[in-house]
Amino acid sequence: MDTVVEMNKDGRVTIPIGFRREIDMENGGKLTLRQEDGVLKILTQQQLLEDARAAVNEFVPVGVSLVDELLAERQREAEKEACEATSRDESSA
Repeated sequence: MDTVVEMNKDGRVTIPIGFRREIDMENGGKLTLRQEDGVLKILTQQQLLEDARAAVNEFVPVGVSLVDELLAERQREAEKEACEATSRDESSA
């Protein structure tokens, strides 16, 4: 859908209600302007989040959970710290 809008002297553009409804945009919502190859894109916060997820997913194999990997790593670190603390306590006694 194409619609012609006019930019006022302050550089403001009104986004027609049909477009705002289509992207589920409320008054006062934040948009990001991006220029790519001479084209101006208007992106919602949800679109930016989806773009970020897609970028990360390019480097994460299917079936791998980064959350599970992080939790496992933190658990190993906690166990290592507990062992080191026990060793220090035993050597100082």
